[in-house]
Amino acid sequence: MKFKIGKTYNVGNKYKKSVEEFQFLRKENVDEHFVIETLWRSGEWRIIPQNEDECQILQDAYDNEETMEVCFEDMEFLYTDDGIYEEFKWYGNLTENAEEQERIQEGFWDEGFLFLEEEGFYELDPEVYIIGGIRAEEYIQ
Repeated sequence: MKFKIGKTYNVGNKYKKSVEEFQFLRKENVDEHFVIETLWRSGEWRIIPQNEDECQILQDAYDNEETMEVCFEDMEFLYTDDGIYEEFKWYGNLTENAEEQERIQEGFWDEGFLFLEEEGFYELDPEVYIIGGIRAEEYIQ
């Protein structure tokens, strides 16, 4: 497959258990932040490459099974499926406070992001990587 500017592609991971997501959460004006790292069994995005660099990133991941950050100017998240691993990594004032770490984790597992928002955390842009190559097909509407 040859990727072309302006064409639409559905892109996902080639191998199972190879979509890694990092969600960054922090409190404003306080040194409390953490990352939720999730490994997904699979995921898919609709991507329209806007320039040669984006085409080359897709081509390298497709041909050479290179790790690819899912970060394109024109893309749409379609799904991730079956989170098989989740780890919290703590920074700042949360590093040494095991009780607070446990309280935040349990609140997140019970109530999701609403709990974190009520606690004063906000989410920064996540980072998502497909490891070990992509599968892709042209999307025709």
